[in-house]
Amino acid sequence: MRPLSSFGSFFVTWSFLSALGGPAFADGASAGGPPQPLEGEDGAREAKVSLFLRADDPHATLERRAKVETYAGLPLKDATIAGVATWTPECTAPCRVQLDPKYTYRIAGAGLVPSDSFTLPRDGNPLVVDARMGSAYGRLGGLALSGAGAAGVILGGTAVAVSPILAHDDIGTPTVRSGVLISGIALTALSAFVLGAGIWLWTHNDTRVTPDPMRGIAF
Repeated sequence: MRPLSSFGSFFVTWSFLSALGGPAFADGASAGGPPQPLEGEDGAREAKVSLFLRADDPHATLERRAKVETYAGLPLKDATIAGVATWTPECTAPCRVQLDPKYTYRIAGAGLVPSDSFTLPRDGNPLVVDARMGSAYGRLGGLALSGAGAAGVILGGTAVAVSPILAHDDIGTPTVRSGVLISGIALTALSAFVLGAGIWLWTHNDTRVTPDPMRGIAF
């Protein structure tokens, strides 16, 4: 009976140690933490891009889009229709800065027309960007002149067009009809000049961003 009793004691002891050893082994396996993502997997860090910004205005600032908020209740909010972007300044020209290529950037500044937003190459090579900044005041002035010029052209053209009708129907005196015709021609010519000046101010106060010739950025 003693050999049988000894075998039973050994079996109970071995079962108890195995129960303790199982969790100890499991904890040891997880002590190293979760596996790190391999290169190219989601979560792996991308190389930052060294960007050097040159601009013709000392207020030109490189900005990063931090977030886009869409007003509640608007349709197609997933398409960021009528969304308002929040921009964070990175540096003021001339400057060199390390940028994360997963964000969107633009060139803006106080009293300046913001550039189109753009993304950076993901190869990690340095990039030089030249910015020709436009005046926001000049652009708004061009918009106002264009609107006034267009309205004047329509009004003057209408006066010229109705002059033959007035003469055919013998409406008004010849002096009045001549005055309407001359005023319409003068107003049309002056308004056309104002419209041209407004268009010139609008187009020449746009901000343009140009990367160095060997590399490109996506607008």
